[in-house]
Amino acid sequence: MTFGSRSFSPEDLSPEHARQRQTFLRGMFGAGEGSALQSDAEDGGPFNASDEASVPRQNMDLAVFKSYLAFRYKAPVQTAFFSKTISKDPIAISRLQAGPCLTRAVAPEPGFAVIVYLSPIAKMEGWIDGRHVNYPEVNAGDVVLLDLEASPIAHLHQSVDFLRLQISRRTLHDLAYDFGERPPVGLRTILGGVNDPILYGLSRALEAKAAFYGSSDHLFVDQVALAFHAHLVRTYAPSHGPARFVGGLAPWQMQRAREMMLANLSGDIAIADIAQACGLSVSYFARAFRQTVGVPPYKWLMNERIQKAKTLLRQSRLGISEVALACGFVDQSHLTRVFRSSVGRTPRLWRQGADAVAD
Repeated sequence: MTFGSRSFSPEDLSPEHARQRQTFLRGMFGAGEGSALQSDAEDGGPFNASDEASVPRQNMDLAVFKSYLAFRYKAPVQTAFFSKTISKDPIAISRLQAGPCLTRAVAPEPGFAVIVYLSPIAKMEGWIDGRHVNYPEVNAGDVVLLDLEASPIAHLHQSVDFLRLQISRRTLHDLAYDFGERPPVGLRTILGGVNDPILYGLSRALEAKAAFYGSSDHLFVDQVALAFHAHLVRTYAPSHGPARFVGGLAPWQMQRAREMMLANLSGDIAIADIAQACGLSVSYFARAFRQTVGVPPYKWLMNERIQKAKTLLRQSRLGISEVALACGFVDQSHLTRVFRSSVGRTPRLWRQGADAVAD
């Protein structure tokens, strides 16, 4: 395969990474679907694309995805999330610090990669569909948007920190239908030089979420993933039809959503599961919930955690660490950070004040 004035051959995957790639593609796009799987089979890979031992897309192993992505970028994955939406394909969000390196050549995949740069990079080039391209200088907050069907390869001439969102064509279409809009034909290729404060802000929110709210708050990740999708379609896709008008939740729907979230105070529940229980699509539920309550689901749940923590601090003699676990926080320090941010005092000082008032 010739790229510009240089020639490269796609790097052979080791048996272990070939298996991980096959599992990743089945999990992301479904067994036997997509040119990436077919290409692997045609290239004489160790696995048959029609093998029935496929991984359910919404249940694919996050560790497999991280290992595959680390292999592709030749760098460890800092953090990674899957967002479960109405689509069969998950939206995969990851953060990497890579380079200098030439990313590994892989077969086409039926989706898009949206890269939001968290640090600048002065020199970068690449190959798209075998054609050499030079990227403009990229600053923090700039985006690069690539069609993975074109088998993009990047040559990073220096180290760079970025957040990478991978979304399949199926998910773009499914969520567009879910929003009451015509599905986009695709997304425009962006090679840099485009500053996107919204995607940058969402990326920073996810980064802060991992440090502040813990790593298992699916409601938060799902909300951010929906915001990513909505902005991508409205900004980088051809024009589309208007969204449907959305009203609030019916009383029974609000009650069901409330019960499900309170039964999972840790946030270890997907917004798609709550929406399904209410008989609504994911995007409709998210907008209707906010219209009914005034805040998105993850924010409502965090407020409920704080209220329960206050009750336990005031009415029980549980230790702070025990209160944290009872209210769905990762540990005592997690509760302390969130509680102080919301209430203005640490749980210990708040408890002392509540005891003084009671006396």
